[in-house]
Amino acid sequence: PILKSATKINIMFFMDKIVKYAYEFNHSLMHVTVLEMVQFSVKHGVCSVSPLAFAYYGILMQALLGDFKSSRELSKLALSLNDRLGDKDGFSGVSFLCWTFIRPWTDLYAICRKEYVNAYHMGLLVGDHEHAAWNIYLRLLIGWYTGEPLGKLEADFYTYLKQMKELGQTRTLEKALISYQAVLNMMGKSEDPTILTGEVVDQEEVMKKCIDTQNKHLEDILTLG
Repeated sequence: PILKSATKINIMFFMDKIVKYAYEFNHSLMHVTVLEMVQFSVKHGVCSVSPLAFAYYGILMQALLGDFKSSRELSKLALSLNDRLGDKDGFSGVSFLCWTFIRPWTDLYAICRKEYVNAYHMGLLVGDHEHAAWNIYLRLLIGWYTGEPLGKLEADFYTYLKQMKELGQTRTLEKALISYQAVLNMMGKSEDPTILTGEVVDQEEVMKKCIDTQNKHLEDILTLG
């Protein structure tokens, strides 16, 4: 059934906010909240946040239990439910979760790249700049990890990171700048290619921020480049 209670819908939106921030700072809280979101949708009905709940659940099934098959099926359910609800505003966020945390383990990277770009354009179209930025960031990362020409990657990073800044997407930007600096390092545009300090990032400043804010997720990105 479709959830129609405004109060219950707001509860789902609130839990979604908790999951997004707990992902970076408190994984145990994230796990509990995801399970509550799924149970809430099953008990009370689905709303525009429910596809995110099932996508989150798929991520947990894979990350905690190693159940890639069930995880992929949950991602398909999330995307299908988003489509059935006709929620174009939420598509970019649902797609980001499914194609970033689940489908790269089961589908070809070439397919993932296409889905990132599709979700990026849809996000811009409906004004979901947050998920548009996340999707294009993952598109850039896939290019970086799969050996796309460095010259093209540098140009793409410059273009899209400038757009992220203009759209005020600082959380995505601070992570994307680390990968951008890694590309610049590989092109010889830093004094030491093993240290992520150069034109766009200072490794020591980023590490200090990670420690001060206890941001393990940002620290992991700094380590991976």
